[in-house]
Amino acid sequence: MDQMILEQQMLRQGVERYTRAQEKALKRHELTDPQKKVFKETVGTVAQAIEDAYQEKKASGAGRRPSWYLPVDHLGSLKCAVITLQTVFSKCSIAGMSTNGVNSYVAVTTAVGAMTEVEMVAKIIETQDEATYKKLAKRVKNLPGKSFKGKVFTELAAEEGFWNPLTDDEKVKIGAGLVNFVLQSTDLFETYMDNEGTDDQTLGICFTKEAIERLKAIEEVEAWMRPVYRPMLTKPRDWETAFTGCYNDPRLSNTFKLIKTGNKEHIRKVNEAIKAGKPFVKAVNAIQSVPLRINRFVLEWVEKAYRMGLPISSFPSRDVISIPKDAPRWQKTQLKRRLTEIKSEQANFLRDLNEAKEYAEYGTFYLPAQLDWRGRVYAKPHLNHQREDHCKALFEFAEGKPLGPFGVYWLAIH
Repeated sequence: MDQMILEQQMLRQGVERYTRAQEKALKRHELTDPQKKVFKETVGTVAQAIEDAYQEKKASGAGRRPSWYLPVDHLGSLKCAVITLQTVFSKCSIAGMSTNGVNSYVAVTTAVGAMTEVEMVAKIIETQDEATYKKLAKRVKNLPGKSFKGKVFTELAAEEGFWNPLTDDEKVKIGAGLVNFVLQSTDLFETYMDNEGTDDQTLGICFTKEAIERLKAIEEVEAWMRPVYRPMLTKPRDWETAFTGCYNDPRLSNTFKLIKTGNKEHIRKVNEAIKAGKPFVKAVNAIQSVPLRINRFVLEWVEKAYRMGLPISSFPSRDVISIPKDAPRWQKTQLKRRLTEIKSEQANFLRDLNEAKEYAEYGTFYLPAQLDWRGRVYAKPHLNHQREDHCKALFEFAEGKPLGPFGVYWLAIH
């Protein structure tokens, strides 16, 4: 296969993997990566709006305090902003990043009120009786779902006499007050009337058109920034700057740096070191220029050993987990989680074997390298000789040479 074709595959596979990850996040009612980015950019604005209103109300002293005042007083403006914005994002998720997700305004505000209540209860108990807090937290630890876990925690707190549960109406009022800050301080969401003019008309909340376009734009950029890095069939390009090395396609080579750091001053010094031809840069270039190949004999026996179910430590579990129908809900959740982990480990293992088989056919290949912030050298592709034993054993030098007396000495030290 041609190296350029292989690099195009890496980019496409990265886009496909990124898209699947966003779809999974939506199904789990979690924020997608674009949503997380927008969330970080706007949560401070929402928190400031809440804080300004809180301080104004606190300073006035007179009059009835709004429903949102109590949670802000207990949790602070930032915590309330985080809870509210995360909940509204989750409830108004954009299915497939193309269809506008819509939700009943009452459902959204109730959810915000419920999550706020859970955090308030936890804060009150932890402050008043840390031992009870730890006991209740332990009891709900293995329960499935954040909402269900919070509901049970609140019920247990009521049984212990720490809290009188809020009514649905009280939750809606608290949630409506906090959601209103989001609507007024950002351009992300808007309300609308569903089935307007009919007996079934209800108030809803959804992303604005501008927010949808903004999230799509972020997704289109980020999707191409997460390639699936694989070994190279040609010798990697030497590092000439902190962002230009190894792969040939600039879209690929620009997605990772010579050294893992986000510090601009650090990157500047790395670029100076590259220009000056410092030894550590030459070392990285030398390491990634070593031709390698797959040891077919070891590959065959790794696969056989796995098929035979031999108990090798770095192999994924072959256990068959059955989930009893009469098992408690928390136990079923634990067993399902472990079953998911085993399936994932097995899939990754077989993916490694398949990729090793592919590169065994290619013959010689190379592993692009980079440094961590401490200066340690790591191969960039997932399939590399610095991983578990079954992976490490698959590699051998494509151009074997006699060790000689000094080679044996250093091999013994290694």
